[in-house]
Amino acid sequence: MAYPVIAYNSSTGSNTAPSDSDANSADSGATASGTASGTTITFSTSVDCSACADDDSDYIWCETTSGGRHLFRITAFTGGLSTCTAVTVEPAIEADFSGADWHINGTRQSLQSDTSNTDINDWIAGWTAELDGTFVMSAYASTTFGRNISGTTSTDPAIKVVRSPSASSRPVIDIQANVFMTEIQNYAVVYIEGIKVTSTTGGGSSTYVRINAGGATFVDCVLDVGNATPTQLVYSQYTNRRISLINCYLKGGTNHVLYGIDMTAPIHVSNCWLDCQGTYGSVAGLFVGASSMSLTDTLITEATGDGIKLDPMPSWAGSDQIMIIKNVTVADCSGDAIDLSEAQNADTTPLAIFSIYNCLCAGNGGYGINTDTAGSGIPDRGYVDFNAFYNNTSGNYSEATLSGANDITLTADPFTDAASDDYSLNNTTGGGASVRDAALYDMPDGT
Repeated sequence: MAYPVIAYNSSTGSNTAPSDSDANSADSGATASGTASGTTITFSTSVDCSACADDDSDYIWCETTSGGRHLFRITAFTGGLSTCTAVTVEPAIEADFSGADWHINGTRQSLQSDTSNTDINDWIAGWTAELDGTFVMSAYASTTFGRNISGTTSTDPAIKVVRSPSASSRPVIDIQANVFMTEIQNYAVVYIEGIKVTSTTGGGSSTYVRINAGGATFVDCVLDVGNATPTQLVYSQYTNRRISLINCYLKGGTNHVLYGIDMTAPIHVSNCWLDCQGTYGSVAGLFVGASSMSLTDTLITEATGDGIKLDPMPSWAGSDQIMIIKNVTVADCSGDAIDLSEAQNADTTPLAIFSIYNCLCAGNGGYGINTDTAGSGIPDRGYVDFNAFYNNTSGNYSEATLSGANDITLTADPFTDAASDDYSLNNTTGGGASVRDAALYDMPDGT
C-alpha cells in the first residue's frame, strides 16, 4: 500500500497552488465542496488529474472550514483521471465546506496555513513529510501529531518527518509561541529524522517536547529550547508512552533535559549529547522512572543538578525493571554523575536489572555513582564494573563495596578541552590514554 509523501519548501513552495501540483483550483477554475463526515470531495467542474499516480499516494489540500482537516489522502478518482469530477478521500471530512480552493500533490510552503489546525495535525500513519527550509510556527499553532486520529495499531506505519534529499542544511521548525515544540497524542507513532526543533522567540513554560500517549523516535535531530523556559525539554509520564533518541543533541529544561516518570514503556537513548551548559537540569540532566531504560554511547555535561537520576515507579516492588547504562560519559555536573540512591523500593521478587559499565564520570560535584544504602543489592541484580572516574568531589562511589574489580581512577583530566565543550578523549597518560583501553570490549574466547 502506498502513502503520500508531502514535500515542504519554505522558499519555493505554495500553500494554495504549488507550481509542481498535479492539479489545482487556480489553474482549473474549479472549486471544491464536501459534506461533514463524508469521504467525497466534489469539484464544481471536471478537472484533469492525469498527472496523478492513482496508487493511494496522492493527497489533496482543501481550504476547508477553519479549524478543520485540510489534508486528505486520495483513494479513488471519480470519472477517471483526465475528466475527474470528484475524489474519494480518507480520513473523513470534518465540517461542510463549499467553493474552496484546493490542490492535488505539489510542494507546500508552510506547516501553518491555518493556525487552528496545522498540517502537522492532519498527518496520519504512513504519511511522510519531507522538509527543506525554516518553518515558523506562531499564533497559537498546534504541533500535535495524532490530533485527528483515533489511534494506531501495531501494524500501522509511523508518521514520518524527515529532511528532504534536496535540503542543503538541517531543516528547522521554529516554535514562536508558548505551545508544545512537539506533542504526540492518541497513540500515534512518530519518526522524526534530521530536523532541528527550537524556539527563537515567543516560547515559554509550555514550549517543550511532550509525549502524551504514543511513541516518538528522534534520529539525528537537534532539540534546542532556544529562548523558551520549560521545566523540561522532553517530557513523558504514565503508561502508553515511549521515547527513542538516537544521535541527537538536546539543550534546555530548567529542572530536566529529559524527564520520563511513571512509565511502563521503555526509554532508549543512544549516541546523544545532553548539553546542560551550567544552566539546565537543576534536578538532573536525565531523570528516569520507567520500566526499562537503555542509555548507551551518550554524553551528559554541566547539569546544575545530577547528571543521571533514576527514581522508582510507585509500583516498583515486585516488578521487572531493566536499567542499562553503557559507554556513557557524565562530566562537570554539580551533583552526582549517576544517582541511584532511590533506585529500589522493598522488593520481594528481586528481578530488576541494573547494569552500569564502560562509563566515565569526571569532574562532578557529588559522587561518580551514588547508591546510598539502597544500592546494596544492585550489583547482584546486574553488573557494575569497567567504569572510569576522575575528580568527583565526593569520590567514586557512595558505597565503596560497589567498586568493580576493573574500575580505574584517573590521575589526569581525560578530555581534550572540556572548557570549550570538547569532551573527546586526550592522549594524556593517566587521563584519556588510560580510558581508551579500560572498557569491557574483548569477546569471550571460550577457553
